[in-house]
Amino acid sequence: MSKIDLQNTPLKQLILKLSIPSIMGMMVVSLNTLIDAFYISHFESQEAFAAISILFPFTLIINSITVCIAAGSASLLSRSLGSKDVNTQKKILPNIRSISIVSAFILFIVCQLFAEELVDSLGAKDTVALYAISYLKVYSTGFFFSIFGLAANGLIRAEGHIKEAMRYTMLSVIINVVCTPILMEVLKLGIVGAALSSVLAMGVYAIATSLYLLSKKSQFPSGKFFQFNINKPILWEILKIGFSSSLIQLSNTVKYFFLFQVLTTLGTVTDITLFSGVLRVFTFMAIPILGFLQPLQPIVGVNYGAKNYDKIHKAFALFTKGGIVFAIVLLIPVLFFTEWMLKIVVNQTIPDIATLWKIRVVFLVLLILPIGSSAIILFQSLGKAKEASILPLLRPIVLFLPLLWVFKHFYGIDGLYYVLIAENTLYAIFAWRLVLSVKKKIKLPILKSKIA
Repeated sequence: MSKIDLQNTPLKQLILKLSIPSIMGMMVVSLNTLIDAFYISHFESQEAFAAISILFPFTLIINSITVCIAAGSASLLSRSLGSKDVNTQKKILPNIRSISIVSAFILFIVCQLFAEELVDSLGAKDTVALYAISYLKVYSTGFFFSIFGLAANGLIRAEGHIKEAMRYTMLSVIINVVCTPILMEVLKLGIVGAALSSVLAMGVYAIATSLYLLSKKSQFPSGKFFQFNINKPILWEILKIGFSSSLIQLSNTVKYFFLFQVLTTLGTVTDITLFSGVLRVFTFMAIPILGFLQPLQPIVGVNYGAKNYDKIHKAFALFTKGGIVFAIVLLIPVLFFTEWMLKIVVNQTIPDIATLWKIRVVFLVLLILPIGSSAIILFQSLGKAKEASILPLLRPIVLFLPLLWVFKHFYGIDGLYYVLIAENTLYAIFAWRLVLSVKKKIKLPILKSKIA
């Protein structure tokens, strides 16, 4: 496998070599979420689809732990590769495996003992609640595979091997696509079969990723992989940087918790299904945009470790502008075929033309997504924990909750769509202002982290 030189290769070549496979890999992931929604809404019922939709805020908590470990370790690895700090490199993989074991075990116990209470707190009732409890208890058995697999795959991307990371992602999705209908329909396991399929797919994903990192293909030493070991300085460095990514997910958890509280209070099962479908299509479109931006992390991290500041500035500008152009390309078919896409995902038509246009405006928010996302990637890659954390920390308190109260009060269910539009727009403005201040500080001398 040829090594990609993140320091000397021209940026346009890096975009072609890294972003295209990254986009493909992320699109496979987003397709996976739509396929799950398709199977459950078509093979089971609207109540079953509403159940996994209502669990969305809780799954974001799981994701917050995963991305915390993944983003923190990826940032640490890329910087240590740039500075050629082998001592740090060999401690990263054993630590993320140990952290994943502890995190997954705690979450599994909570889900098994308090599934009913968790589902009740999210507002699920009757048949929807029963579906949600069944799904959650089975899905929780695969938490370790999910947390460790995604974090380990992030290390492969951090060293610049985006194609290799994509292969393992595609493998897990293919397993999920094939196994879900078999478990749901052939074996008659219903929504439990969908959860089992996800666990199986992530299990294979974690094993395949681990085998790669233990092989000679990886650019960094795996260390004592099978030894349970948590090194405090390494742990602190991972959590310090990863905390910002965790806050993004937790911020989304707060958002969707209150959104679905309003939705279940004011709306019907049909309202829940339609709004959930909009969120899923939005996510489907957002993930490839994030895939385009993903290679910015190793490029900035490695060049920051090597003190190549000029390339950092150029890379950030190029990826941000490119992300906006890519979003425009993706949006054109979505805006033309909005109703058709939602019909496929949730098996439901849009009730009126006014709702259709509100949904289209929500999708237009994707045009400003690269601004906020590239800002967070920049802060994390530079190891600037404070700047990376301040935006997601203040977002739900300063922006989302006040806007939700106002729009819900004046517009009811329709206000939920307006909240998504206003909150994302204001967030992008704040993120860009913070980027301008941070970019001025990049050329300051670097204090090398001392990690024992």
